[in-house]
Order: sequence, then C-alpha cells, then structure tokens
Amino acid sequence: MPTKLDQSINLRLATPDDLPAIVEIRRHPLVAPHQYRFSYPMWLEICLARLNADVSTTGFEWRITTILFESKIVGYISELRTFRNSEFSVHVGWSLHPDYWGRGVMTTALTEFLTNLLSSKHCTTIVADCFESNERCLRLLTRLGFSATPIGGIERFLTWITRLCPYRILRHKLDATEWSVKPKAEIAG
Repeated sequence: MPTKLDQSINLRLATPDDLPAIVEIRRHPLVAPHQYRFSYPMWLEICLARLNADVSTTGFEWRITTILFESKIVGYISELRTFRNSEFSVHVGWSLHPDYWGRGVMTTALTEFLTNLLSSKHCTTIVADCFESNERCLRLLTRLGFSATPIGGIERFLTWITRLCPYRILRHKLDATEWSVKPKAEIAG
C-alpha cells in the first residue's frame, strides 16, 4: 500500500517490476559514482534473490522501497534488517535520479520512511554509510539527525575490499530514541 507524503511523492515496497527502473537510476552517470558496486553486472538478479530470501535461515531481511514522484519511479531506499531476538537494526542506502536532486524529494521520502520504520518499537538502530566525497548525502544525514560513528580499521578495510570502491566510506548512525525527539519541522526546514 503506498504511503502518501505530499501531493506528488509516494513510497511503496518495491516489486520486481520496479527493479529495471531502479537499476537505470543506479547507472545514471551522476549517480553511479556514489554507488558501492555501481558497475556490478548482476545487480538485478542479486536484488531478486535477496528479496525472495528466507529470513528464518539467514537472520537478515533485505527490502527495497520505491520512491515515486507523480507516479514515476525516481528513486529507492534499500534496507538490510539484522535480527537479534525480537529486535532488529537496519542498514540503509538510497539513490535518487538527479532530475529530482535539490527539490526535497529525498528528505521527504526518508523522513516518512524513518518515521514508519522507527514507529515499530522493535527497530533499535539505523546505520547509513556514504562516501566522504558525497556532500549531498552527508548534509541529508545531518539534517535527519544521524551522527558520525567510527568504522574500525579491519571493518573499514573489509568494507573497502568487498565493495571494490576507491573512496573513503563514512558511517552514520541514528538511534530510535534520537529520532523520537527530532522535530520534523526542523528536518523539513
């Protein structure tokens, strides 16, 4: 069921039919440099397999939320949920087509996404990684209330080597308690 954000922005869980449009956004020349594995040739097939994975055997659940602007797919939010007992933490990532940059689309979409996610009392922490050079993403993370958190040397190396990216990765974290006190008017402004 779509979530209505304003007159033109909607969120919905991605369907397999959404994935080709999402792949095209990931491959856009202005978006691709900000993807960890932007040239990974089997990304579409991997998405389909992850979306159909059995969480009871993996302990993980992977989801994609499609961002629509006036009924057109303009971006997505991916999430990897890690379960521990009755609670879970989420690692998120997102991309938006450059035609919609600077228009508040991602701020609006992520505000709604995080509000819905954190309204579940079982989500404890949200983590987002981005490249140090991605100033737009860093500003958005700050506006949403994420705090920079260190990545250990071994994890930084493993992240770099497994994602095959030449850029320095920064990690940001948001706890459910921090989100509940963040005024939504402050985010939008």
